[in-house]
Amino acid sequence: MPVRFWTRLWGTTAPVTLEFGDGSPAMQVEAEATHVYATPGRYTAKLISLGPDREPLELRMQVVIE
Repeated sequence: MPVRFWTRLWGTTAPVTLEFGDGSPAMQVEAEATHVYATPGRYTAKLISLGPDREPLELRMQVVIE
């Protein structure tokens, strides 16, 4: 089943990267992305970018695939 992610990082000064937490390649996202997890489990997905003062920003999400 596909999982849809929306970026919630506003005011960033660098591209937003999405790490899915399952070892698959990270990708840059504009607004949203879809990913299919191969096996059930608990994953930590991350949105990563830089803030207005170039400080690191990271939003972590727990994804549970049953």
